[in-house]
Amino acid sequence: MVWDEAKDSITSLTVGDGEVITACVDGKLRRYDLRMGQIYVDVIGHPITSVTETLDGNAVLVSSLDETIRLMDRTSGGCLMSYKGHKNKEYRISSTFAMVDSYVVSGSEDGTVWAWDILEGKNVVKETAHAGKVISTVAVHDGRREMVTAGVDGTVVIWRTE
Repeated sequence: MVWDEAKDSITSLTVGDGEVITACVDGKLRRYDLRMGQIYVDVIGHPITSVTETLDGNAVLVSSLDETIRLMDRTSGGCLMSYKGHKNKEYRISSTFAMVDSYVVSGSEDGTVWAWDILEGKNVVKETAHAGKVISTVAVHDGRREMVTAGVDGTVVIWRTE
């Protein structure tokens, strides 16, 4: 099975039960229903840099080059919450969930790492991680309460979370 309607780079994808969700530079989030052979498209309107699904699979976290991270309902495509404050206008920066989907975590183009309360959208952490260098990716290990950031400076930083 091949789907080729995306006319620009796909920057990220996530695979769920019977479907694939892709993030694209064209500003569209596409959900491919493998069972039904259908495609559902949500227009974000800005280049999308990453997509990650919640543990329960009911929502996806979408990062884009308008300095906004959106928690979106997987089925309806509606925006449930937005997270702002980090810098993301030029580079591909990923975001993820932490503490069993209690927090949203992202890198930033100014070398800081950010965390927001998933329900309230309030910023709860802003820490300098890479001294003014872009943090392009963040990974969280909830079981060990650790977070790892990596950036364009070629360094990897391991953090203990509380």
